Amino acid sequence: MSKNTPANSNQFSIKFDLRYICLALLIIIVAMLLIWKPWKIDYGEARKITITGHASIKAEPDEFTFNPYYEFGDTPSLTQFSQQITAKLKEVGLSDNQIKVDASSYSRPIAQPVDSEPAPQQSTLSLTITVDNRELAQKVQDYLVSTNPKGTITPYPSFSTTKQKRLEDDARTKAIADARARAEKAAQGLDIKINKVLEVKEGQAGGDVIPLFSRDSVTAADTAASPPSLSLQPGEQEYDYSVQVVFSLK
Repeated sequence: MSKNTPANSNQFSIKFDLRYICLALLIIIVAMLLIWKPWKIDYGEARKITITGHASIKAEPDEFTFNPYYEFGDTPSLTQFSQQITAKLKEVGLSDNQIKVDASSYSRPIAQPVDSEPAPQQSTLSLTITVDNRELAQKVQDYLVSTNPKGTITPYPSFSTTKQKRLEDDARTKAIADARARAEKAAQGLDIKINKVLEVKEGQAGGDVIPLFSRDSVTAADTAASPPSLSLQPGEQEYDYSVQVVFSLK
C-alpha cells in the first residue's frame, strides 16, 4: 500500500462557505417579513370608527321616456296605425333603437250565454319611446298629442346611464369627504384622532323622480279633442348618494 493512500477510503469531508450560509439566512428572513408584514399595525375592532357620509347633487334630467298606448277593434287597423306612427316618429327625429312597439289582443270580459256570439277581440298597441334630449322630447310630445293615445302623454324624466355614472362619481367623492368631516367632528368629542381609511362600503344611490307636470298633465282621456301640448319643464332632480367609511384611530 502506498504511503499517500488514506487508511480508510470511505472517509470524506464537507466544506461550508460562510457567505452562502449568510445569504440563505437573509433570504429566509426577508421571506418571513413579507409573509408576516410586522410593519402593518392591526388596530383591532376597538380602534376603528365607521361613519356614513351623504351627498346630494342637483342636475337636469337628460332622458325622457313616453309610454302611450292605443286600442283597436281589429288587428289590421292596429298594424296600419303602427306603421304610420312609427314612420312619423322617425320623421320627427327618432331612430329605430328609440322606438319599441308591443301589440296584444284579448277578448272583452262580457257576460253572455254559451250559445251567443263570441266576445269581440280588442287589440292594444303599446309604445315605449326613449328620447335623449329635451328639444326632441318636446317634438315627440307635440306629435303624440295629435294621435289621441290612452293615458298620460307626459314623459318620464330620468338620468341617462352616462350622466348617472358621472353623477355617481361626483357624489361618491363628496360623500367620502362628508364622512371624514363627520368622523373628525366625532373624534373631537371622544378625544381621539382619525387616522387612515381602512374600508369604503358602497351605499345607496338614486333620488326621487319628480313628474314633469302635476295638475296640468297632458292626458288624452281628458277631452274628446286633442288636448294642447304643454312645454316640457323638467327642472332639476336630486341625485342622492351615501357611503360607509371605516377609519382607523390613532
